[in-house]
Amino acid sequence: MDRTERGFTANAEQVRAARSFTHGVMDNWGLESSDVVLVVGELAANAVRHAKSEFTLSLRRLDDSVTVEVTDTSPEQALLATPAPSGTSGRGLIIVDRLALVWGSRPAGCGKTVWAEIRAH
Repeated sequence: MDRTERGFTANAEQVRAARSFTHGVMDNWGLESSDVVLVVGELAANAVRHAKSEFTLSLRRLDDSVTVEVTDTSPEQALLATPAPSGTSGRGLIIVDRLALVWGSRPAGCGKTVWAEIRAH
C-alpha cells in the first residue's frame, strides 16, 4: 500500500494545485489518473467553496483502487444536492458519486473528511 498526503490553503488556485499533485502521484504509481484527478478537484473545490477552509489531501493506493480523502475544518457533513436544472453549481458530489465505487463523509476533529474510493487502472 502506498500513501501520500499534502496540505493546501483555502483558495481556488490550490484546487488546481491539488489536481496537479494528484496527477503526479498517479503517474508515479503507474496508474491512469483522470477519474481520481476529477474526484480530487471536486472535493477540494467543495472544501474551498463551502467550508472556506484549508484542506488536507490524502491519497492511498490499494490493490485495484485509490482512496482519496479531503479533510477540511467545517463540521458540516457532505450531502448530495439536487441542483436546479439551469443551475451552474451543486453537481460536485453527483460527479463523485458516479465515479466512486463508494464514498462518504465522517467527522474529523473540528471538521470532516470526505472520502471516495475510485477504481485504479
